[in-house]
Amino acid sequence: MLGTFIAPKKFELVEDDFIVDWGRKLFRIRALIDFGRTKTGELGGYVEKEGNLSQLGAAWITDDARVYGDARVYGNAYVSERARVSDHAHVYGDTRVCEDAQVFDNARVYEDALVFGEASVSGHSQVYGGALVYGNSEISGHAQVFGNTCLTDGDLSGHAWVSSNEDTVWLPHVDREHYSLTVYRTQTGFELTHGLFCGTPEFFLETVIQKYGYSRTAREYRLLLQFAQSRLQADDSLQEAAA
Repeated sequence: MLGTFIAPKKFELVEDDFIVDWGRKLFRIRALIDFGRTKTGELGGYVEKEGNLSQLGAAWITDDARVYGDARVYGNAYVSERARVSDHAHVYGDTRVCEDAQVFDNARVYEDALVFGEASVSGHSQVYGGALVYGNSEISGHAQVFGNTCLTDGDLSGHAWVSSNEDTVWLPHVDREHYSLTVYRTQTGFELTHGLFCGTPEFFLETVIQKYGYSRTAREYRLLLQFAQSRLQADDSLQEAAA
């Protein structure tokens, strides 16, 4: 009778090498075998528990990167430098999260995605495919960023459905509070984020008028939204409108 094959553990927690981060005790990890780009004996980053990093595949956490809570890193994912993965977030596939990036809440980053800089991915959002998210970008809500998107700034939230740079328009410092305005495509139309606001352009204009009345500020916001939506319209839609 053939026995059950049990794969050897690829890493262990170094019990006497730990830090305390936001009240959580995180242990450094050490590789027990060669896998992926990692060699036996190599020290990695920090985890709260063994379940934060899969014992299978080539996934690894290195440098000062930290993974804790019920977050999971698996597949061939690589979390490095000062990156943080926490709460119930999952990072997997051939993705990489590095520099000062953060992935938390119930977010998912997978396939060939790359998240770096000071970018954050949170809520129930997903970043996948060949998408690059970096700079000061913030992805939250139920946003999905994928395909050929290369997002360096802007806040995508709500039900954003962004598969390329042509699906979003970012306008920085549009008011005295220096808030940015990000307008983006959804599966059914357009939404935007501005400061703490997230919703449709129509509802946003109603909110602005309630606050400022029919003032210069309201007129400028209307023009900015018209510009952004024009940029997001498909070429064939513009041709039909001009006909």
